[in-house]
Amino acid sequence: MIWNNCKKIYENEEFSEDCSLGSETFQNFMKYQNEIRHPPKFSVWHDLEEGVCFGLDQTWQNALSRNSFFISESDSFLSANRWNKQYVLKYYGEIFGYNIVENSEIIYLDMPQLRHIKGSKVLVIGGGPTTNSAVWAPEEYDYIFSCNHFYLNKKTNKLDITMITVTTEVDLSKENVEFHNYLENSSTIICFEDRFADIQREGFEYMKEKYPNRVMYSHSRYRGKIGSTPRLLVMATLLGAKQIDVVGMDGFKRGTKLGQDSKHSFEKGKVSQGTHDYRLYNRHYVALWDYLLNNIGKDVKFRNLGEGHESNMSTDISRQMFPLAS
Repeated sequence: MIWNNCKKIYENEEFSEDCSLGSETFQNFMKYQNEIRHPPKFSVWHDLEEGVCFGLDQTWQNALSRNSFFISESDSFLSANRWNKQYVLKYYGEIFGYNIVENSEIIYLDMPQLRHIKGSKVLVIGGGPTTNSAVWAPEEYDYIFSCNHFYLNKKTNKLDITMITVTTEVDLSKENVEFHNYLENSSTIICFEDRFADIQREGFEYMKEKYPNRVMYSHSRYRGKIGSTPRLLVMATLLGAKQIDVVGMDGFKRGTKLGQDSKHSFEKGKVSQGTHDYRLYNRHYVALWDYLLNNIGKDVKFRNLGEGHESNMSTDISRQMFPLAS
C-alpha cells in the first residue's frame, strides 16, 4: 500500500517483500525501531522520497515533537505522562469543572449537548482553501464543527456551528468584537484545547462568565503537527459520529515556500509558516488516516470534500480508500 508516496513496509509483525534483511529499507526500519526503543506495535511506513520510516508508535516520549503523532502511548495517556489526566484537571478543571469523559484517546468536559453526536452525520470545516473552493451544503448535516478563526469567513460565520475548538491563536478578550458578536448570536459550544502554559489560560474566566453553559475543554492523545482540523476530526470520530465529511483540511502544494500566501479560507493573507515541510506534512497525513481508518474510526464513513485540490494532502489517500465519486 502506498499513500502520499509512503509505502507500508511492516504490519502485524510481517515485513513487505522490499524490506528484506540487509536492504536499505530494512536499515531504515531498524533505525526507526531503535528510535522508538521497542518493536513496533503499529504499521510502519517508509517515505519513498526521503527514506524515513514512521508510524503510530511515535510519541512525545520517544521522538522529536515534529516527528511524533501522539502525546504518549494509549496505555499511559491517562496516568503515566507529564500531560496526563491530573495535569488536565489542574489546568482546566478549576475554571470549567471536573466532570469529564475519559478514555485512552481523549479527555474532555462532559457536555450534554455532545451526547447526541453518536450515530450522527457531521461536517468538519477547517481553514484550508477548499472551504472556499469546494461544494458543501450545511443543511445536509446533523452537526457542524469548526475551529479558531471560522468567524472571519463569510460562509461559516452565518452558520450556527455546533462546536468550535479554540487554540491560543484566538484573542478571547472583549476587544475581539467579531468573535463575540458571532458567539452572542449562536448556541455554539466553545472548546479549548492544545494549551500547555499558564499564560495561555488568560481569558478562561471571562469566557466562563460570559458563556457559562457553553464552554468546555478537550485534551486528545493525538497531536499531529498539521493544524487544528485533524484534532477536530479525531474528536468527531471519538464522539461516535457515523459519517464525517471534512473540508478545509488541506495542507499545501509542493513547492510552497515559507512566507507565501497560504490561501487560507478563514484568515485572508495568512502565509505559510512554522513546520511547513512538504514531505513531513505528507507523512503526518498518512499517519492521521492510518489512525482514523485502522484504529479509532474503522466503522465511520469518511468523505474528503477537498479531494482533488492541489493543496489537499489527503487526496491520494481518500481516492484509494473512500473516493468522493463513489
